Amino acid sequence: MKKYPFATDALAIGNGAADGSLPSIMGPWSWGSSWIQPAVAYLDTSATFGSGSNHGPKGKFTIINAPGAGTGEGQGTTAYGISNTGANIGWSADANDVYHGLMFKSKGSVTTFDAPGAGTGAGEGTFAFGINPAGTIVGVITDSEDSYHGFVRGSGGQITTFNAPGAGTGSGQGTNLADINPSGEMAGLYIDPEGATHAILVVAGGAITAVDVPGAGTGAGQGSTVATMYSLNPSGALTGSYTDADNVGHGYARAPDGTITTFEAPGAATGPGQGTYADAINPRGEIAGGFGDSNGAGHGYVRSPDGNFVTFEAPGAGTGPGEGASVSSINPSGVVAGTYVDSNDVSHGFLRAADGKFLLFDAPGAGTAVGQGTFCAGNNAAGAADGFYVDANNVSHAFVFTPSASWDCPGTADVTLADALTTAAGQFTISDFVPGSASVAGPSAQGGSAFGLPDTPTANGFGAIAQPTIPDSQGFMLSVHG
Repeated sequence: MKKYPFATDALAIGNGAADGSLPSIMGPWSWGSSWIQPAVAYLDTSATFGSGSNHGPKGKFTIINAPGAGTGEGQGTTAYGISNTGANIGWSADANDVYHGLMFKSKGSVTTFDAPGAGTGAGEGTFAFGINPAGTIVGVITDSEDSYHGFVRGSGGQITTFNAPGAGTGSGQGTNLADINPSGEMAGLYIDPEGATHAILVVAGGAITAVDVPGAGTGAGQGSTVATMYSLNPSGALTGSYTDADNVGHGYARAPDGTITTFEAPGAATGPGQGTYADAINPRGEIAGGFGDSNGAGHGYVRSPDGNFVTFEAPGAGTGPGEGASVSSINPSGVVAGTYVDSNDVSHGFLRAADGKFLLFDAPGAGTAVGQGTFCAGNNAAGAADGFYVDANNVSHAFVFTPSASWDCPGTADVTLADALTTAAGQFTISDFVPGSASVAGPSAQGGSAFGLPDTPTANGFGAIAQPTIPDSQGFMLSVHG
């Protein structure tokens, strides 16, 4: 397994990645020719929500296998981020273990591409990391000497490579571009000849601003990084992590005026290789990330713009070394996307609403052995999430998961129909979604009053109705009222 200095805890946790290396399924990292070919399957499947024991909202999985992707162990297709317009980016590994950038649009076609200068040996090639609403993609190539170069691919397919001043030219050194916002500002980093990392901001005209966080170490493997595709919000606020001289990680936020604030998540361990990692920032300035505890287990957090923290555990997450939750992104509504590793070292995707409700999901076909499972790479403003799953043969397949609407509505009860009949909430109502049909209502086991609702629930004599839960496959809606 080759190390990639751009790795975050978001996708590395639970795969022997305490040293910053990536799961072998993700390759090391890395573009000329393009081709387009349908390579998509659409599946409806169930997800789990609430405490992890109730089966509730359903969602659609779109499975993406890039043309030319290999089918051997450590090969396949990886989605690494999803834009607010529904475009996904990532890469594929072919039968020779060479990597190719990819973009998938909601219309159902996969575009693969190779940037000029990308190596053609095993572990080399092109990796797409970020995309903005205009369709401009940024990423990194690994050349034949295993050094890194950033690239920008315009919406028309033209590709320009980019090297930051001060970047090293040896193996494991060079420049990476990770994110691009709607105005064309880009976030990335470079690795200098000593192996230290330096975060950078690049404006649309090409001017570069170095972001070296105070307190960052200057040795190999130390320095300042950015948080991949979700590093930079529309106003130009930046987040990422830095590693100090003692090899402890810390989070930071950089305001558009250049002011840098550093922070530690409550409960983060402070030994070498431990600490706090910032993975994403949304338009409101909320930062989501992860931290490791003294046992080596991962936990998530959300940091508000005023510096307050909410930490969380994903239901079902393990508590041992390399287990627990890791974070990938946070959308404008405050929904966090991430991955958790259970006590069997199998990975699962999750979404966490701003009120703390979880939606847990596994892609169809995901393997159940150590290092396999579902890895969630991010989410967008519409609530869709993407990532990849590793199957029983250790081949990766990209996916887009579209949850049923309103699973994250405040006030929605996390219950099934069976739960409603024994709930202490007081009352329940089942409303058919077919226009003009009657509602069915009844008391709960606690003897609450029975009442009916029209097809579109509104306030009634019993007070405001709680926001509805998700319609199931039979087309009815369940509301529980306290």
